[in-house]
Amino acid sequence: MSLIDQTSAWLSAFILTMLFSPVATAGTYAYQCTEPVQPLVPNNEELTLKYKAEIEADFQRYFSEVTDYSTCLSAAQSTAFTEATIGWEAYRTFRAQAGDPAPDISSEPLQDP
Repeated sequence: MSLIDQTSAWLSAFILTMLFSPVATAGTYAYQCTEPVQPLVPNNEELTLKYKAEIEADFQRYFSEVTDYSTCLSAAQSTAFTEATIGWEAYRTFRAQAGDPAPDISSEPLQDP
């Protein structure tokens, strides 16, 4: 098999892997995660008392947003590990087809912590 045929086969396998992998269709990335903004608390007791209910509601919303943000970052980390595993497998395939096996960093794919 010529180098062009090997490259073509590798590229085709890589494209098919990316097209049909869950990462290609349902990944979450860190840029999609909206960081919550901590509410401001007046440094004036009179204003704090006057707007107590609004400040309380702001903090409740903030804590809910922190939970959502944390969940989103966790999903983004999972996506990154999945993509890295797919990339590693593509690299190993490339190196094998090129007649130069990839270094054996680990026999196991990357594990999501």
